Amino acid sequence: MKDIIADLTTKHILNHGRPFARNTIYNILKNEKYSGIYRFNNQTFENMYPQIVSTEIYEKVRQKTNQNKYGKRSVEVVYLLRNKLKCGYCGEPISAECGTTSQGKKRRYYKCLGKKRHTTNCNKQTLRKEILENFVIDILLKELNKPQTIEKNNN
Repeated sequence: MKDIIADLTTKHILNHGRPFARNTIYNILKNEKYSGIYRFNNQTFENMYPQIVSTEIYEKVRQKTNQNKYGKRSVEVVYLLRNKLKCGYCGEPISAECGTTSQGKKRRYYKCLGKKRHTTNCNKQTLRKEILENFVIDILLKELNKPQTIEKNNN
């Protein structure tokens, strides 16, 4: 995606006056009409649109999309801080992630999206899910158990 965006930008091909976003390129590559095919009411029309994505690339993207269709969100594990954190270094969102070690053990953690996508020069290290969540819970419990907090809530 980065290479496609860089190539379009150097050729001064912009999207509404700005460089293309990753999602825009992704949506173009997975949309069948950009491969020159349009479907409507069980009919297929070819050459209705100019083909800007080759059939080969469209098929590769479609296969990859189908492979990645399932398992995007873990239903077996709750990430307490999902969509609630911003990186203190670069301000980008922190995302919930899961990886597998070489021994096959799953590791769950939080990672800065700026660092993950290489859109910032962020130095934030990944944080293990259990460590960060336990830390936040401990701090919350300490704050909630302070006498002034209890007294304020009783009034």
